[in-house]
This record gives sequence, C-alpha cells and structure tokens, in this order.
Amino acid sequence: MFDSSGIGAIVTIFKKLQQSQKKLVLCELSQKLTGQLTRIRLDKLLSIYSTKAEILASFQS
Repeated sequence: MFDSSGIGAIVTIFKKLQQSQKKLVLCELSQKLTGQLTRIRLDKLLSIYSTKAEILASFQS
C-alpha cells in the first residue's frame, strides 16, 4: 500500500514523463494497490494493466 509520499512520487514521475511525451504504464499491481489508486482517481491519469501482455497488445492497436 502506498502512503502519500509514494503517491507523490508516482505523480512526479508521471509529470516528468509527460513533459518528455512519454507514458508511465503500471502492471501486475496487487488488488489492494489497484483499489487505492482507483479510490484517489489516479486510475484515470495512469495506464494500469493486469499483465505485460495487455501492455504489449495496447501498443499494437
């Protein structure tokens, strides 16, 4: 589970990557962590996938 500093770090990394026109992609997160990111609505900002295969498939479409 993330605390506020962990969430802050993810947002900081997301912003830096976005400035470089790159994307932060997360996968294989625990249900607890996915739920936490959803509750604070970071799932709307971040790309979250269940598996690496899903990530690769998203780049091919």
